[in-house]
Amino acid sequence: MRIRDLLVGAQARAVGGVEDTYLLEQDSLQEVELVDAWLDLPWSTLALLVDLRGALQLDEGSAGLILLSGVRNLNWQFPGDRWNPMPRLIVSSAFEIGERVTASLGMISGGGDIELQAQRCSFWTGDIPGLPEVRPPYGEASRQEIDRDTPAWDSEFVPLRWAEVVGKS
Repeated sequence: MRIRDLLVGAQARAVGGVEDTYLLEQDSLQEVELVDAWLDLPWSTLALLVDLRGALQLDEGSAGLILLSGVRNLNWQFPGDRWNPMPRLIVSSAFEIGERVTASLGMISGGGDIELQAQRCSFWTGDIPGLPEVRPPYGEASRQEIDRDTPAWDSEFVPLRWAEVVGKS
């Protein structure tokens, strides 16, 4: 399977791997790198592609996908006037369950915050065969090297762990 295959609303349990509710606990995403985001407006879905290779507390897999379905509110802020290629490292994360799932991510190395409310949040971790053990050096590597050595939507993906929460409404 490819990471992109998870974007079509797959049920977390049906994909395979082991359920692990730790994935969505307070600050479980520390040191995870946000690699890319995909917004599907017709289906009100936001997908966040993450690199797990630097996260000490998530040692199951090299990449992950956070899929937020039924997004109602979305606030995405990155400071600064220009964008430079650099890792967007998550330093804080929270997933609160009420009428909706409220998710918030805080980042360094380029800063920024993402806050949103969604009906469902699914998170998969897994391996990408052939991906190097370390992240590319953004300040030194070419765009081609960074793209080659970073998780991508079309990367082969072997799911290992998953978690899913649904709002109460």
